[in-house]
Amino acid sequence: MEKNVENKNEILKYTVVGIMATFINIGLYSYLVSQGMDYRLSTTIAIAVSVAFAFPANKSYVFKSSGDYKAELIKFITARVFTYLMDFVFIIVFVSLIGIDKYLSKVLVTILVIITNYLLSKKVVFKN
Repeated sequence: MEKNVENKNEILKYTVVGIMATFINIGLYSYLVSQGMDYRLSTTIAIAVSVAFAFPANKSYVFKSSGDYKAELIKFITARVFTYLMDFVFIIVFVSLIGIDKYLSKVLVTILVIITNYLLSKKVVFKN
């Protein structure tokens, strides 16, 4: 029972941090695109800024990890590079190949990335 409550609490905290990172990501992406920047460069910059926010928030607030900072940072960045590539490929497929609106595409891809990021963070990066 305690483990179930702990998991729900962790998921809630991850959701809060994830929403904040998502607002940073989508907000910055939207702003950059609205200023005429290419959507591929915009998504790269937006992801980098949201990852810079997400690591310390996930390490200390969500997963309360006491693991080695440098080792976890390397694993976190590696996991985020993987999901960045996933984000980048999917947004190109959605926008350029399928023809989905670039803003809707960003939202859809972000949902997939959030789920993948949680699983990688819990199972690989911050496993205590």
